Amino acid sequence: SCGDVSVTALGGGNTSCDLAVFFHWYLRGEESDPRHGPHFLAVHEALLAQLQHSAAGSELSATLSLQESLVASLSAVASTLKGSGESRPKRIARLRAMFDAGGALHSLRALQSPLRLPLNPSLCIVGAVPERATVFKSALSPLGLTFVVAPTPWTSDLHYSIIFKSGDDMRQDQLVLEMLRLMDALFKEQGLNLRLTPYRVLATAPGQGLVERVPDCMPLAQVLAENRNDIRRFLQKFHPDEHAPHGIAPEVLENFVKSCAGYCVVMYVMGVGDRHLDNLMLCSNGVLFHIDFGFILGRDPKPFPQRRIFAR
Repeated sequence: SCGDVSVTALGGGNTSCDLAVFFHWYLRGEESDPRHGPHFLAVHEALLAQLQHSAAGSELSATLSLQESLVASLSAVASTLKGSGESRPKRIARLRAMFDAGGALHSLRALQSPLRLPLNPSLCIVGAVPERATVFKSALSPLGLTFVVAPTPWTSDLHYSIIFKSGDDMRQDQLVLEMLRLMDALFKEQGLNLRLTPYRVLATAPGQGLVERVPDCMPLAQVLAENRNDIRRFLQKFHPDEHAPHGIAPEVLENFVKSCAGYCVVMYVMGVGDRHLDNLMLCSNGVLFHIDFGFILGRDPKPFPQRRIFAR
């Protein structure tokens, strides 16, 4: 029942808070469903009402309200920039100017109090870094934002970068990444660390969502274009070792081989399609990972995709 979920969500600790935040956004995203939307709306309203029965619940409810304001602001900015018709450099400059006094994102420059990030509720953000804001080269013009994170005993990096995408249904990506996280846990239970990268995705509505930006990585297409079609040259720049095979530190080569093997298995099992060099990412430490899971279970946008065989 909703009451049971509320009690669990208020049980204390970061895990219970994460559950409450993710449950809130799940219900919010499904409220617009034409068939089951009223049911999700009723459950959501009951959950919010239950939260008001305790001081901790009221505090959590206020946090959810602030998170919704954050997402609404990003959604409005994304729509404005996407519909402007301006060049990408002008849109980036305009986005950064929105953090100035009187701008649409000025309140994010320095928050009045730390706010749990919807994408990762275990982190509290205290402000944004305007000079690192960007607009990605894409028809949907996704926003790239970097936040300052309040220091904690278990975090060393004081910055956390995200992508806000509008016009793309992120619920399937979120499902695939959850499956990837589960498979990674199963592999590790057997003592097999395949260097998988289950980055975070959160659908905040059927047509928008937040994505974690993995640091120090770039599309494989760009890696090859800038390194004479040779991945080894890219890895040698960051981890050279003249005494090792191919002149690359052994642990970096191991990262590359294991992550390639891991994703070959996982992508095949889930039947992920639309694989090309722009949705394969390579990190400077040799870890390779996949992004963009719009086609799964054997579906592919190409007219003659490779035939896939599934076992029952």
